[in-house]
Amino acid sequence: MLFSPIYQPTLVLIVSALLPLVACYNGDSLSGLILLADNKDIRSGVLSADHRCQDYPKNFPVSRITNRGTVHCTLWTESQCQGSQYIVPAHYELASPKDISFKSVIC
Repeated sequence: MLFSPIYQPTLVLIVSALLPLVACYNGDSLSGLILLADNKDIRSGVLSADHRCQDYPKNFPVSRITNRGTVHCTLWTESQCQGSQYIVPAHYELASPKDISFKSVIC
């Protein structure tokens, strides 16, 4: 037997305490923005999942923008996360603004 029955509850407590820390260290696997087209079968990959500034796709037919992560994301009107910003709160989905063109994103 790997661990004595006496130490098994202690091991469970240690794993339970460390698991959230490991998950936070590795990041939220759902963090980042996902762009959705009118056709629900067409969607982008997760943008800015690594929490770095990233270029916004130019030719994607965006209808809705969803943020399924636990952190807010910011869309920018200029590259390099500059210019005016548009915030997409965590766990939120919204229609893509028609009169604004985004150039970069960060979460």
